[in-house]
Amino acid sequence: MASMIHPIGPAGPLDVWRRLKKTEAMPVFFGGRAGPFDKPVSSDGNSLGKKGVLGSGFFRWWPALVAFNPVEVCQPPAANRQELEAFVTRHTRAGHLVTCAVSYHGGEHLMGLEEREGSVDQPPPFTLAAYSGYISFEGGAACGVGEAAFADQAADILARQGPEAGDRADSLGCGMTPAITPEEYREGVALIQRLILAGNVYQVNLTYPWQGRTQQTGRELFARLLEGYPASCPAYLELPGPTPLELLSFSPEHFLTVADGRAWTTPIKGTRPRGPDPAQDAANRQALLDSPKEQAELNMITDLLRNDLGQVCCPGTLRVDTARAVQKLPTVWHTHSVVSGRLREDISPLGALLAMAPGGSITGAPKRAAMEIIRRLEARPRGMYTGLIGCFIPGGPMVSSIAIRTLVLQGGRLSLGVGSGITLGSDPEAEYQETLDKARYFLDRL
Repeated sequence: MASMIHPIGPAGPLDVWRRLKKTEAMPVFFGGRAGPFDKPVSSDGNSLGKKGVLGSGFFRWWPALVAFNPVEVCQPPAANRQELEAFVTRHTRAGHLVTCAVSYHGGEHLMGLEEREGSVDQPPPFTLAAYSGYISFEGGAACGVGEAAFADQAADILARQGPEAGDRADSLGCGMTPAITPEEYREGVALIQRLILAGNVYQVNLTYPWQGRTQQTGRELFARLLEGYPASCPAYLELPGPTPLELLSFSPEHFLTVADGRAWTTPIKGTRPRGPDPAQDAANRQALLDSPKEQAELNMITDLLRNDLGQVCCPGTLRVDTARAVQKLPTVWHTHSVVSGRLREDISPLGALLAMAPGGSITGAPKRAAMEIIRRLEARPRGMYTGLIGCFIPGGPMVSSIAIRTLVLQGGRLSLGVGSGITLGSDPEAEYQETLDKARYFLDRL
């Protein structure tokens, strides 16, 4: 069923977001880049723009939209693929937007790993929500997508008085502290390197959380942090349950996008900190490009994702659109690759997502062996951190991201997971410092 589009007026996603009330339940936010966005560049230093660096206009698929008051929520306790597929099919055919959240725990389900201790209080492995209407944004204008009654409701929201800016402290006083010591992280790196030498694995993504508390709502916190962070895949979701959970994601990493019968994945591997001045910043960027260790790390994960994508794409259609490109974020430089292929006709976008989860860039290679090592080394289940966030747009693409640079707020408790990819060439101290570099934007403000 085609959705009706109703122009509302000039507005951006954050304009609407800040006007939502508690009666707008389970709101979702996608897109809405804030501030200047530096285009990725190729390894030779030439700016390729959003389209050129990804070969097929990949970034344009990440939507800018706000929705609220879902008509149905689905949270199966295990990977019931038929139930999940039926939910997405039924609602997208009805013209409904469907959002999804797959926890890292859900990825373990999909890989056939047994329930681990400490998973009882974790978020549901799978959460799907369907919205009969949503507000879409393009070129500074807002449109209501859905029935006329929804468009009227959206216009009423935009007509509300926005919140006053007021005075803002530099820090929110959340008291963020790491769950492990630097020495414990370095010991984990050393153990992984011994396992690599023994031939058990090639690379493992080792993570840990920072934890704190806040009295702010997740909606307020998300809007404030997004103002200064040019994330590629910003998203906010709420997961219902006995203690509702809020996801505030500022992810730079696209996981899987399916559009026009083609599928793309964009793994990130390779990191250097931003410099304090232009000269040092340029030197750090070049050091990232010159590092054999960072190149090997990206190559391993690109091969893994190419293999995963090959399971759901037509033979002979896979290609590496971009072998290596640089992405610029407020506190770090990253390198990423882009792999694409034509999706098999017998596999749905959701089927492809479930077949490829969890993302190889946040596990390691080989995937299952790396996940088993992660279980041994990480004392706490990851929850939604390094899971997947996505949405299915009726008549349009399916997009998803890796839930990194993602805050989880539950009952006033705030968590921010960070990590790094460990290879035989890793320096334990440098790997720990990398986790601090990735977290710095958030820690400075929390």
